[in-house]
Amino acid sequence: MSKLKLTSQNLITAVLFGVLGILLIVLRMGMLNVLLTIIGVLLLAVGIYDIVMNLSRRTNTLVRGIIETLVGVVIIVCGWTIAQWTLIIFGVLLVILGVVGSVKYLQNHRHNVTLLVENILMVVIGVILCIAPFAIGDIICLIVGLLCLVNAVLALFGKTIA
Repeated sequence: MSKLKLTSQNLITAVLFGVLGILLIVLRMGMLNVLLTIIGVLLLAVGIYDIVMNLSRRTNTLVRGIIETLVGVVIIVCGWTIAQWTLIIFGVLLVILGVVGSVKYLQNHRHNVTLLVENILMVVIGVILCIAPFAIGDIICLIVGLLCLVNAVLALFGKTIA
């Protein structure tokens, strides 16, 4: 077994993965709300900063600042709607990819059953994302949270899951 490598970089990586993993497990899809709020506030702040810099120094950041401010406000106000539509669009894309992959599999008469199972799973997950986007989102957040916790432990040894 590898030895523990407690460098500052490994320790910081382990702590960040650990915190992210715990937040994903505890908050699940609520973490998406937190992330959208943070992104919206950051865009709003950067937009206001660009507008102020344009007014005070006559830089060419006025249009960019207005766009960043508007996008930040939209994300803060409509974050869940955007997230839900994004998950539904992702679900539709998964269904399309799964169906196309299955048709190609059947046309090529391949004998790799794993490829067919992957395509069928893509279709099933895509349909579930379209019907109940946040139900599968909670499961995905739990899995990603667990993987982050595993990465946190591995980071202490100087390794992570790719």
